[in-house]
Amino acid sequence: MSGRAPSASPDPASSRSSSTAPAQKARPAPVTTTAPTSSSASSSSKAARSSSFISSLTTLRRSGSSKVRMATRSRRSIRSTLMPAFSHGPGIRTLPDMNRWTGRRRARGRAGPRVERVSDGAREQQRSRRFPALAYRNYRLFWLGGVLTNNGRWTQYVASYYVIYQLTESAAWVGAAAFSSFIPMLLTNPIAGHVSDRFDRRLVLLCTNTACSLLAAGMAVSWGAGLRDPWAWMVLLLVGGLVYGIQLPTWQSFVAECVPREHLRNAITLNSTQFNAARTVGPALGGFVIGTLGPGWALAVAALAYGPILTTLSMIRAAELFRPDPGSGGDGSVGEATDGSVMAQYRESIRYVLDSPGIRTAILVTALISTMGQPVVQQIVVFAEEVFEVSPFWFGMLGSAQGIGALLAAPVVAGELSLLRRSRIQVLATCGYGIALALFALAPTLWMGFVGLGLIGAMHLASASNLNSTVQLQVEDARRGRVMALYLMGVLGVSPFANLLMGGAITVFGPRAVVTVAGLVVLAGGLFLHATGRLRLLDAG
Repeated sequence: MSGRAPSASPDPASSRSSSTAPAQKARPAPVTTTAPTSSSASSSSKAARSSSFISSLTTLRRSGSSKVRMATRSRRSIRSTLMPAFSHGPGIRTLPDMNRWTGRRRARGRAGPRVERVSDGAREQQRSRRFPALAYRNYRLFWLGGVLTNNGRWTQYVASYYVIYQLTESAAWVGAAAFSSFIPMLLTNPIAGHVSDRFDRRLVLLCTNTACSLLAAGMAVSWGAGLRDPWAWMVLLLVGGLVYGIQLPTWQSFVAECVPREHLRNAITLNSTQFNAARTVGPALGGFVIGTLGPGWALAVAALAYGPILTTLSMIRAAELFRPDPGSGGDGSVGEATDGSVMAQYRESIRYVLDSPGIRTAILVTALISTMGQPVVQQIVVFAEEVFEVSPFWFGMLGSAQGIGALLAAPVVAGELSLLRRSRIQVLATCGYGIALALFALAPTLWMGFVGLGLIGAMHLASASNLNSTVQLQVEDARRGRVMALYLMGVLGVSPFANLLMGGAITVFGPRAVVTVAGLVVLAGGLFLHATGRLRLLDAG
């Protein structure tokens, strides 16, 4: 028997327990009283190595499983964050900045935007981010009523010009009819601005739209009663121009009462859009009704179409309007009442415009476009009859082309284009307008003419909303109505004379040549104003 103390052989199970459960104490190995032989020593050594290997393998496996679980959770977290954003689902404002420098940029304080979930109310705000003016109830009502009613107004225009052309078969008479419609706006301009600044604009709009509805009904009855004298129809158009001349400055000024100043530009763009949207349905509706039932029924439809704006104006809440302080106006007037007669106030407004470079430039540009481009709208009937030789329905569709182009361009004008300087927007719109006029004039087919008119509508929307915004953002509240009347003189005041001139020129030289020259004049004017730096005056305010 050896004198050495017997050695303890490690228990594999004990080793595994100590490696997997460190919180528990290892059980002591049993002590043997017999001396190990060489075979038992070898067996004990192998068992120790096996136990150590198994313990290491178990630890590695558990560590790997833990890392896999962590990676899985990380992937799930990233996927749950990214997938809604990639699908542009509700509740996602922006995509996260996922690159390997994100952590470093965040540490330097320049990390990208984080993904945030928002409430249902915030989602409504996100949906109206492109058109924030529609978030205001009064403007929403006014805008919707305007869309529906102006469809009827365009139906009335189409029917009136169609009647004149059928009675006379002359482009010059069509130009004279447009003259009868627009010349009263020039005559009523001083009074219209004063009325807009002096009285409640909502009540003025209620009165003038009621008068327009009665006039359209009277025209329908006159046609049904057999009135075929073109001079009598000229008188009816003259009366309509008087009423509409009072209404227009008030309509434009009332937009500023429906929204706060920070959303005024968006509201003006939407207002211009609804006028052009009416060009989409109104002429097509007029052409369809004329082709199937006759012009008398088209005028009756126009009379009924004034119902929506009368209804929505009655629903507008006066307490929620953004009206300026009456100042010295008192007695319920809107804006500041200037001392003196109507003509004295009008002369003072002219001096104010001449002393305002941005407003003066806006009126100059709109006068250029209105002189060369606006008469083309009235002469579409000549293109339909003499150039493309189509039916009344396709005449109405040609009239709708401008509205379709404006509708397609509206999201761009209200969104991406609004981020540019107003001077840059205007040079693009003016030059594009001239090119579109020439394209329509030279169109070899009806469909090319349709495309040309669509481009005219898009450029008209961009230009009109841009120039209108310039004036309304730079003018003082107390003078808004009178200055808008002067602006509308630039829009419509030159149209009567331009319609007479273009109608006579088309009779002599033909529609294609005259409209092509008009387009080249607009293009040259836009390039000249840009080269001289005049358009930069639009950026003030």
